[in-house]
Amino acid sequence: MLISREVTAEYRSMRDTVTSNLLTEFGGLMTEVITAPAAVQREAIFEVLPALAETHLQATSAVSAAFFSGLAEMQDLPKLVLPDVLEPSVPEFWRSLIGWGSSDRVLERGGAALMYSLIAGGLTRRMSMAAADTMIGNAAIQTTPMRSQRVPQPGCCAWCGMLASRFAAYTSEASAGKVSGRGIPVGQGRGKGSRGRGRGLKPRGSQAIGEDFHDHCQCEVVVVTEENEVQLQADADRYYDQYRDAADKINDGLTLTSTDYKLADGSIKSKYTWVHDEAGATTPESRTSMIVASMRQELNVR
Repeated sequence: MLISREVTAEYRSMRDTVTSNLLTEFGGLMTEVITAPAAVQREAIFEVLPALAETHLQATSAVSAAFFSGLAEMQDLPKLVLPDVLEPSVPEFWRSLIGWGSSDRVLERGGAALMYSLIAGGLTRRMSMAAADTMIGNAAIQTTPMRSQRVPQPGCCAWCGMLASRFAAYTSEASAGKVSGRGIPVGQGRGKGSRGRGRGLKPRGSQAIGEDFHDHCQCEVVVVTEENEVQLQADADRYYDQYRDAADKINDGLTLTSTDYKLADGSIKSKYTWVHDEAGATTPESRTSMIVASMRQELNVR
């Protein structure tokens, strides 16, 4: 069965509504304190934003859990374990973002505008992580094995296109982000004092690379059973072909080198070419960097 783009687009729209509301309220807070000294701005954000952000994170998790139910019904998932939402975040989860985004260095470089931009970007990333954690956590507690698939939006960046292509190409648990043992269903809590109550799904401390997100990322992670898959955007084949071409070149012992040149406006641009190199790409990180750089150049995306 193919999960249509329209289905995932509706999910994305619901998620966008929650995130947009959060950013609107955060923007309203910044407007109220925009003329205040930096110390007052920082204090106001520390006081208000953690609870505001947590409310929207739980709403995001609820949207993701509801969408999981819809996916389970579409795929006739047997013996469904009712989906759960994430357990509440620890205060430091939000305070670390605020502290980083409102540091003295940030305020000195760009003032309130840069502070808002950095914190807002971090908020969007955390909402995406919460949605993915909810989706994968609920898949992990099912009796039927499920796998996760990254679904980028049309015109996505090369990084997201590369990750989505890896999802489609890889099948191992480690590289494709297949779910394994994450989350506790309601009513099945274990351990002393749990009294049979689930505590909500636990946010994961680390994600498979295919489940990573950047600020303002438009990707979703959707879970399907082995025999099903999610329809990607219309130009997905173009991304996958460029990914496969770059990966094949690396496997053949080529490496990507760059040459910088100056444009008429004085800006510097890099041109990449493949060359033979006996050492080759020696680490997974260098392989990934080469693939992304090649895709950016060939697809003309950021």
